[in-house]
Amino acid sequence: MSSTIDRIRAFFGGPRRRGRSTARGQVLVIFAFGSIGILAVAALVFDVGQNLFERRKQQDAADASALAGARWLTTAPCKTRSNMTNCTEAASAAMALANTHGYPASQVAINIPPTSGDFAGHVGKIQVAISSNRGSYFAGVVGITSFQIGASAVASNNRDYPFPYSILALNPTGCKSGWAHGNGTLTVAGDLMVNSDCDGPNGALTVDGTGASMVVNGNCATAGSISAGTGALACGSRETPAAVVADPLAGLAGPVIGSAAVPSPPAPMLVTGPDLGSNRPDRGCPGSTSPSTATTPRGCTIAFGSRGKVMWIYPGVYYGGLKITQTSGALTVYMAPGIYYMAGGGFEVAGQPTVRTVDAATLLNPLPTTFGGGALIYNTECIGCGGDTKAIDFQNTQNVQLKGYGSAPYKGMLLWQDRKATAQPALKISGSSTMILSGTIYVPKAIFVYTGKGGTEVLDAQVICDQFEMGGNGNVSVTYDPNNAIKLGAIGLVQ
Repeated sequence: MSSTIDRIRAFFGGPRRRGRSTARGQVLVIFAFGSIGILAVAALVFDVGQNLFERRKQQDAADASALAGARWLTTAPCKTRSNMTNCTEAASAAMALANTHGYPASQVAINIPPTSGDFAGHVGKIQVAISSNRGSYFAGVVGITSFQIGASAVASNNRDYPFPYSILALNPTGCKSGWAHGNGTLTVAGDLMVNSDCDGPNGALTVDGTGASMVVNGNCATAGSISAGTGALACGSRETPAAVVADPLAGLAGPVIGSAAVPSPPAPMLVTGPDLGSNRPDRGCPGSTSPSTATTPRGCTIAFGSRGKVMWIYPGVYYGGLKITQTSGALTVYMAPGIYYMAGGGFEVAGQPTVRTVDAATLLNPLPTTFGGGALIYNTECIGCGGDTKAIDFQNTQNVQLKGYGSAPYKGMLLWQDRKATAQPALKISGSSTMILSGTIYVPKAIFVYTGKGGTEVLDAQVICDQFEMGGNGNVSVTYDPNNAIKLGAIGLVQ
């Protein structure tokens, strides 16, 4: 009866029960807040969509601008210095294209070389970053009034692009990472870069010793300090602190055993001199009675004593390394063009033999005597056979004349120590006035040690190392011909 009366009262506008009114109010509150939430989500979705659209525009502009600037990276100023001040044409071209896409200079940052990301410090690359603030359309209802949007691109123009340093020391902290001492003059024809941030009297680049002198015709650049100490240092220009330069060959994979470029080599061929049969001194070499293998990496030794001997050796994998030594008399070894893969054991030349790369076409007739050809000596460990990485060591190398490899992707590479090997012995060279090393010497995790022997010595090479030490006697000139060194990769976007 009571419920019937209530319905009649409600129909004529009479008082209702409090419980039903409260329920209807709660529904209205929930609906109101739900509507606000739906509107907020819709607003955010719309604004996020606009942000993605704007970022796509920025990315397109950054990509195009970076490529426009990269076209100018092979001009002379950019080759000699990794500095945007000198690469004005590249920077101007990139900025001009960004402007045509609607982005003013205040929203565009251009870095040569890049200052962030995977390619920070890489010479031959340009980075374009575009950023802007965009006001929100509907997100203001939830307190978001603007969005920061940005995009960046890195482009490279490395087609036949020589790395513009005669010497690069990659170690980031070591004191005396670049060290010249002794009683002679070290002359560097191009630029020199030391990445170490060490400061103080024995800084990143140090020249000491009363008779020591270093002359750098190009730029002396270090992240840390330069110290002449008791020596003398002259630079075409100085840059300190300088931005760190990344390893330009970090992405280059080494040769692989079993590939067409790294076969099992044939036996060394005796040209002149006595053949001692099973007792011949090229023990452990291919073709000998006990050749070195992956399971018995004893190494290949070519040696001769009192009687003259001329031999050819061939590219391929040498388990346990390769040693060429002359105890007396005369020993001449000609290296056919190709990759000499040292799987443990290293590569050693001792006792002043003549070791020379020659052209393949001259191997049989006539007898090769002319320097040429091209070889890559790749030094690493012997995975699975217990052979550690041993040194590349040229002792008393009066007659060593080697030219870098002649084919892509390693064209111009001469000496390369695997950056991933556990052991990283120093690469040691005792120079002479008749020694020729032409190409890129790449030991990114090891020290490069050069000891002069007197007179005038020329190292026609580019050196990329962890640290370097140049000492001894005589005057050493690092000439670095970019035509003989390795070139970097191709043109295009890399990030």
